[in-house]
Amino acid sequence: MMIIAILPMAVANGVVPLARHLISGLVFIMCCGTTGFAMLALFLRFANRRAPALDSLSRNAYGIYLVHFGFVLWTQYLLLPAALPAAVKAAIVLTVALVASWMTTAALRRIPGVGRVI
Repeated sequence: MMIIAILPMAVANGVVPLARHLISGLVFIMCCGTTGFAMLALFLRFANRRAPALDSLSRNAYGIYLVHFGFVLWTQYLLLPAALPAAVKAAIVLTVALVASWMTTAALRRIPGVGRVI
């Protein structure tokens, strides 16, 4: 929002293009930082209840990160011939990859040596 307000003022006041570009970049960074801190503050204030599913997701997040790519790749490959809109395919890939990666990681964490690593 600030970029939309600042750039026309800069153009109207004859600010050179390089300066406008730098100003818009700095304002964008400030907006992103402010939004990020605001979201953190809101979640710390209002979302402070524990949820077992989210606790499990938190425990398994690193393992999901490590194994998700294979599930994403193969699900996309299997959906190539399907005549579905891109948004539907994306939702299917996201769901399948998340559930399969989560289950795989949870199973791998039961192995003593692996459980300490992931």
